[in-house]
Amino acid sequence: GPVIQASHFRALSLEVKPTIQRALSVVKRVKESYKKPIVFMASINLILAFGGARFFEEARVSRLDGVIIPDLSIEDVDEFKTLSDTTGVSLILLVSTLCSPQRLKKIVQSTDGFLYLISTTGTTGTRSELSKALPGFVKKIKSIRNVPVCIGFGVSSPEHVDEICRFADGAIVGSHLVRELEFNGPDAVVKEIQRFSKIVTA
Repeated sequence: GPVIQASHFRALSLEVKPTIQRALSVVKRVKESYKKPIVFMASINLILAFGGARFFEEARVSRLDGVIIPDLSIEDVDEFKTLSDTTGVSLILLVSTLCSPQRLKKIVQSTDGFLYLISTTGTTGTRSELSKALPGFVKKIKSIRNVPVCIGFGVSSPEHVDEICRFADGAIVGSHLVRELEFNGPDAVVKEIQRFSKIVTA
């Protein structure tokens, strides 16, 4: 979506360019004192340019817990699934409510860590309300395999998080926090995370 796209342009305009290697070095430092799971989201072309086997091995050494590759097709997942299984770095797949039963079954069986359920069609970004089809689709996923399901795309308010956590295992807030960072700075992002967290821990 436009918010994430704009963040990429800002990152690329920095004097010190962002790289996978630098990102993994940050993970390694953070993991010295932070015990919660850390997950990357990265386009497939970045990982291919870096080298798939090299990425998963260096991710393992850096103690990265998982990676979401949003444009990795289920038809091309086998090589990355093998690398994930070998290194212990979870490969987290995405699915939408428009998915056919055959593809859904393979995606649910192949994902590791959790399954990222897209809340709506289209690009990432804020939405005023969530699809009414989500609770039933989560049940369909759980009937295939009891894997944790987290819902993202358009999750932009504590009310959304509260609603999602009534029938799914987690909510993913992305574009909303990136927008806060762009317009209001890091302190505003921390406040927003705290505001959302109160709903989750209540």
